[in-house]
Amino acid sequence: MYCAKLYNHMFLRSTDKGFHLKACCLAGNSTKDYELNKVYVQNVEEIKNHDIIRDARLSFEKDIWPEVCLNCKEIEDTGKESSRQAINAFYEKEIYRHDANGYITNDFVDFDIRPSNICNLKCVMCNPNWSSKWEEDIEIAEKFNFPYNTAKTVDNIDYDHLLSITANKARRLSFLGGEPLYMKPAIKFIEQLSKNEWNRKNTLLKFVTNGVSFTDKIWKLLNCFPKTTMVFSCEGLGPVQEYIRFPSEWDIWISNFKKCIKHPKISPRINLTVGAMNYPIMQQTLDYFYGLHVDPKEITYFPLKTPGHLSMNALRPVVVSEAFKQHKDNYLVSLNNTYKYNDKANAKLLQYLSAMDNKRNTDSRKILPWCYELQG
Repeated sequence: MYCAKLYNHMFLRSTDKGFHLKACCLAGNSTKDYELNKVYVQNVEEIKNHDIIRDARLSFEKDIWPEVCLNCKEIEDTGKESSRQAINAFYEKEIYRHDANGYITNDFVDFDIRPSNICNLKCVMCNPNWSSKWEEDIEIAEKFNFPYNTAKTVDNIDYDHLLSITANKARRLSFLGGEPLYMKPAIKFIEQLSKNEWNRKNTLLKFVTNGVSFTDKIWKLLNCFPKTTMVFSCEGLGPVQEYIRFPSEWDIWISNFKKCIKHPKISPRINLTVGAMNYPIMQQTLDYFYGLHVDPKEITYFPLKTPGHLSMNALRPVVVSEAFKQHKDNYLVSLNNTYKYNDKANAKLLQYLSAMDNKRNTDSRKILPWCYELQG
């Protein structure tokens, strides 16, 4: 048993405390291992053979799940494909080895880069750690106790060094934010990388984007690489998307998404974060994208658990029950099994929406009426 990420993948999130030490974005995310999710190093080179990474390699070799990898175990136990299985399939012809102490000497070729929190949106489930624009509404974040009192994503990346370890080597590069398409240093780095013939032929790109940040320069850059996976964040259609991912414009979002569908070098995907603000209209949202011939396999779901007042548990039982009757998608149906109504979360949800409406001049009662069900 093994995970290729422990041998060829670097999670590179730059924070005000240093580089976030994780084997991948999912590592150490289970509640049991929360403390393992708060380790930082000051040098990128420390990541490759850090004690936590080496211990995970040695644990897999003994057919024992590492503590930091339990999130993938939980996914595999449900019968779904985990991130571990996906990367093993991608690099199935590779052979990975370490010495008796878990050290490796090979170069990493797979990178998850999160340069900063620079963003042009302040999505309602986000916070100042991940979006610079949230500083405009900092008093709301503080009042509603968002879980952002940890490291803030800030750009401390040495891009010359990053270029030295990715030029003529990187097989996959993923960029997240903030909003990666809105980050000038990140775009400049990709532009430099595009000057290398090897990378133009061999490096696959991936962006997780809010969908409204494309420019002519970005479209031209994407043509330089063999394939780009563009993951669009989406929480609903029209006004619902605009409210949750404020202040985005649906017409721009859907225009860019359709353009990616037709683009020969871009593979569009969708990330759906499911919570109180959109659970009732999720089947309608899925049906819309199916009408655009989006493959269901290209849609990924993320149940919103924090902050708790935005989770499904903040919705009144009658709302969830009615939505359950309309849902055909197996995943949406399964969410009903984990639902447990929380009256305090419901009250806080309404307080939060009111605060947002007052600050942003929006109308949640009109756009998200299910949040107010049985409230009078």
